[in-house]
Amino acid sequence: MIHDFGIVWTERGLLLSGLANTTILSVLSGVAALLLGFALTPALMSGYRPVAWAARCFVDSMRCVPFLLFAYMSTTAFRPSASGWTTGPLAWWR
Repeated sequence: MIHDFGIVWTERGLLLSGLANTTILSVLSGVAALLLGFALTPALMSGYRPVAWAARCFVDSMRCVPFLLFAYMSTTAFRPSASGWTTGPLAWWR
């Protein structure tokens, strides 16, 4: 264990940048999930069976794919120098 806090203090800019990115991504994903939930709820409750079936398939497929699998596939599918802001959204494209 390193008992020298100096290295953490010297790299505080990177740590704060990572904290800001994590906060931004958390808020954006929460808002996106809320909006997607608002959009899919009427489709799931639809009396028109093909719409309800399509919404159910989408929800079940997203429920079955863990985020870590998404993250692993998105980082290995593209060059290692890709930024974190591009690998996440591009995982949907693959």
